[in-house]
Amino acid sequence: MAWRTDPVGQRAELVALMVHGRIPVTELSALFGVSRKTAYKWRARYAAAGLAGLADASRRPQTHPAAMSAAVRAALVALRARYPQFGPKKLRHVFATEHGAATAPAASTIGTLLRRLGLTQPAPRRRHRTVEPQPAPSLAPTPNATWTADFKGEFRLGDRTYCFPLTVLDHCSRYLLRAQGLRGTGYPGARPVFDSAFREFGLPQCIRTDSGVPFCGNGPAGLTRMTVWWLKLGIRHERIPPGHPEHNGRHERMHRTLKAYVARPPARTLAAQQRALDRFRRHFNDERPHEALHMATPTSLYRPSPRRYDPQIGTADPSYPGHVERRRVEAKGYVRWRGGHVFVSTALASELVGLEEIADGVWRLTFGSALLGHLVENDAHISGLVRPRKQHGPIVLPMSPV
Repeated sequence: MAWRTDPVGQRAELVALMVHGRIPVTELSALFGVSRKTAYKWRARYAAAGLAGLADASRRPQTHPAAMSAAVRAALVALRARYPQFGPKKLRHVFATEHGAATAPAASTIGTLLRRLGLTQPAPRRRHRTVEPQPAPSLAPTPNATWTADFKGEFRLGDRTYCFPLTVLDHCSRYLLRAQGLRGTGYPGARPVFDSAFREFGLPQCIRTDSGVPFCGNGPAGLTRMTVWWLKLGIRHERIPPGHPEHNGRHERMHRTLKAYVARPPARTLAAQQRALDRFRRHFNDERPHEALHMATPTSLYRPSPRRYDPQIGTADPSYPGHVERRRVEAKGYVRWRGGHVFVSTALASELVGLEEIADGVWRLTFGSALLGHLVENDAHISGLVRPRKQHGPIVLPMSPV
């Protein structure tokens, strides 16, 4: 007899027949489909608790040797309150550092605790899109091989003015070199940020940016006053393809974290916002463990550059071989050539450029190591060329891809 519909009633019937004593327990056990041990168990439960003792008891273990203790739960909740942006992996790392790895629960257990307490929300599902492959940016195997720089999208402060945070990051160690709130993206406000970073940390080999202001212009080689200064300091400028922020993925990921910390909500004034940016920079560099760095902090990995910054170098003219002709760019961006004027770039005003003849009537125009284009002495009717003031004179060909 299977106990499927009313197990408590059938158990009561079994116990009643056992108490009556007319049918042997062996036969009753076979009739009800249970063992003799089970039959005596139900009889003992009935004697102890009546009909309530015949109901199914909970199979939940009475002890949990591996369960999280109240002290551990309290410590994790306190850590979450101290670092509200940390997920389970980072919380476990901080807990293990402060309380010992032996007592640290698994990250999955911490995640379950946070969800049960309502301290975390599942991330929204995102649609995956196919991205065309792009050339990979240069590698940065050591600190200061490549810095990345970008403006975090502007946001309005409490006083209704706008803040444009300029951030500079070491690509290898993720060390946040600068996080400066500015009133705009122009060169006059951005240059002092890089100047102070160069003075404190030295010069990088390369700086990677997007094609926005003040890092890229419309003239030859995309030069701007900022990148001209970098070239004179011996810093290579690397631009990511337009519309592909994934080429600066580490910087973009840092911006997402920065926005959560300092812009939700923003401060009332720019001075107060800068204090928030300074706090975030200390937290990001000194406290926040990075999974890509095997839970190390950027401060533990970053070292200043051995290339020290000499401001005088940024004011010196580039050097050219003896056979290269030199021309000083005029204030409006033109150079004199063969009795005419050739427009080069306003970013190169007052700078010294070089002209090297590479073929009969064809001259290579350079600024230091940067190729600006070519000058052709004959009249060429090719679309897309930058023409000089005179109708029949030298022309500037677009810069060749590098």
